[in-house]
Amino acid sequence: MKRLDLLIIKSFIGPFILTTFVSTFILLTQYMLKYFDDFVGKDLAPSVFAELILYFSINIMPDAIPLAILLSSLMTFGEHFELTAIKSAGISLKHPDNRTLKDVIIYDHTAEKSNYRNTGNLTVIVTDSAIMYTVYNDRYLKLELYKGNYYKEQRKGKVYQNLNSQYVRSQFDQMEMMFSLASFDFRESDIGIFQNNGKMKNIEDLSSGIDSINLIMEQRHQQLKLNILQKIPHHLAEQRKEIEEVVRQSKSQASTNTKH
Repeated sequence: MKRLDLLIIKSFIGPFILTTFVSTFILLTQYMLKYFDDFVGKDLAPSVFAELILYFSINIMPDAIPLAILLSSLMTFGEHFELTAIKSAGISLKHPDNRTLKDVIIYDHTAEKSNYRNTGNLTVIVTDSAIMYTVYNDRYLKLELYKGNYYKEQRKGKVYQNLNSQYVRSQFDQMEMMFSLASFDFRESDIGIFQNNGKMKNIEDLSSGIDSINLIMEQRHQQLKLNILQKIPHHLAEQRKEIEEVVRQSKSQASTNTKH
């Protein structure tokens, strides 16, 4: 037995025993409350109660054990993150050859149009087994499906109109599917994308940016004054010339800082 299988079994046994007792107790309590009126006042011996509890426990075992398996599985692969650690380490959970798959179900959404939303699983492929491997220098993933069925529902018109839909079913001995792995290629990001981000700047760059922002604010303030003066009488022309000179100097200074 592999160490990985032994680790999973050891992690599963403890929660399974605990959840079996808990689920049995909960179901037993619910079951006995149904016959509580029949027990009270009958002057039954403790041994009779113990025998009834034993029989009731055996009767509810078919319901308690599946619930215990579900809860213990969630605790084994969810609470301690074994499944995440196993997959991140590159250890496969299928077969020893790391290629064979069993009982494969594929929900194909590639043919759906962009205007179809919430259409459900219109195309489903169910196979007995499959082989998965990479080809063309790991650029594509090839999936070979064996002994399966292909189900497809073809809808015409709008999504909510199912009157014109057709159901297609076909059986195959072998089918091949190719998937591009281009999205997994490592590409170095352009440094220019982050150079204007405030988190990527040092104290000197931040200080320069603050000065530039203050200068832009001053230019807009002076431009606002100039626009206001253009709307007032002509006898304030001297003040308008002074503000125009300030605006011109501000623009010249901003241009110099930009070049620097």
